[in-house]
Amino acid sequence: MGCKEHDHNIEDIVKDYRASCGTECKLFENAVFEELFDGSIRPGGSHLTQRAMELCHFSEGAKILDVGCGYGTTVEFLQSNYHVDAVGIDLSTTILERGKARNPNLNLLYGDAEMLDFPSLSFDGIFMECVLSLADNLTETLHEAYCVLKKGGKLVVSDFYIKDGEKINTENQGGSKNCLDGAFVPEELKTALTEMGFKILSWEDKNKELRDFTAALIMHYGSLDAFLGSVLQEGEDKSFFTGIENYKKLGYFLLIAEKE
Repeated sequence: MGCKEHDHNIEDIVKDYRASCGTECKLFENAVFEELFDGSIRPGGSHLTQRAMELCHFSEGAKILDVGCGYGTTVEFLQSNYHVDAVGIDLSTTILERGKARNPNLNLLYGDAEMLDFPSLSFDGIFMECVLSLADNLTETLHEAYCVLKKGGKLVVSDFYIKDGEKINTENQGGSKNCLDGAFVPEELKTALTEMGFKILSWEDKNKELRDFTAALIMHYGSLDAFLGSVLQEGEDKSFFTGIENYKKLGYFLLIAEKE
């Protein structure tokens, strides 16, 4: 597939996203992530970002894009510790405003992973931390990342996967978009990446980080059920999210791929 520049109004994209995202917005805009995890809306936080940097060996001044940047935690971490030129994009105006309030010097922009508004061959690296599982169109999202990466550029993905290779039953979720619904079968994701033109450099299990993340939520709220009650829409079935069989199937990974 060829790469092309996009002609679109980002404000219209944001408006459409806000109208359709429902629980997804409510979940990720919950202030507990800012308070409890210092703005990291994902398992592992900056620890996994640091591990990714160890594996990628970016040069000082490298151009890095953080897709689904949230409060800008990764952008801030990369700039402060590695002196790279980092920019973040997100479709939540609420989260972006909070991120800019925390640090006005961060380059945080409205942006859609499926229509990256940057010239081709712009970036040395792209981070997608607990983001790719939320993509409506995996192929298009990977294609966009491929286009804006330079040759030899690195794609960093940390996200959920299904341990037994069978998709989780999502019938009870009531149409809400969530990471469980998009959790990957590892070989399917690797195939999608290689078919797009990426070379898989590493895959690391990060299940301890997932357990620690869940434990922190339970400690704060008293139970996972109580946390979900604070973010799900009224009347939405929580059994899908709290079912032990679903939880036991989940793993978390860190993957590094290179544009060939």
